[in-house]
Amino acid sequence: MRIRYCVVTLNQVDWLVDKHLASLDTSVIDGLHLHFSEVEQQQYQKQSFSLPLDIVPLSKWLEKTEVKWTISASMDNYGVSCAWNQFVRDAKRDGYDAVIVANDDITLYQGTVQALAASLKQGNKFVYAETTESAFTLFGMHCDLVDTVGAFDEKFWPAYFEDNDYRYRLRLAGIMPVAVQCSGYLHAKSATLGKFGIERKLMHFHNFDKNEDYYVEKWGGLPDDEQYTTPFNAQVTG
Repeated sequence: MRIRYCVVTLNQVDWLVDKHLASLDTSVIDGLHLHFSEVEQQQYQKQSFSLPLDIVPLSKWLEKTEVKWTISASMDNYGVSCAWNQFVRDAKRDGYDAVIVANDDITLYQGTVQALAASLKQGNKFVYAETTESAFTLFGMHCDLVDTVGAFDEKFWPAYFEDNDYRYRLRLAGIMPVAVQCSGYLHAKSATLGKFGIERKLMHFHNFDKNEDYYVEKWGGLPDDEQYTTPFNAQVTG
């Protein structure tokens, strides 16, 4: 089984390089993909990907690593669900069987990625690090899950409730997410939000409420209190 490790980052480059990638054991993965969101237009237009976005520390790290890596970027924040869907699509296209997806603002503890990779190779379709965090801070999935459960719902933009939605859909499909016992990770919670100005923070809370309303509309209740077994209580026809 070939596994690609994927991260989307939003203005967290220092943490990504100094904490996250520095703690990543690349010997247990077959590929690495980094997506940079909200890249300034000038950087986006001149990026060469051989020296990604003129980020010298990252370029130096990539020059040293032996794992095969790819990079993408966008000037817009096209949302967590969209990024995760792109990770899975690209991984399937490039011949990978599974992905491990991580928040950018984490530091991995020894053995964590190895444990997730081993669980995926044992046949578990969806796995996550057993911690008190959200299962979707660091998770792994077989790429063929999109054929049975479907893609992540991109209407949950830019973030929040997309994870609850997918977890519920996994349950409806009879697939139990597997909590993998491992050493875990350190998460700098809301590190991105802490850098936002007041207008951006207000928009963030607006989007949270909007996504919450959409979740209730879609499933008839909040997470763990869903009333529908089909989206929007639609009737299933044979």
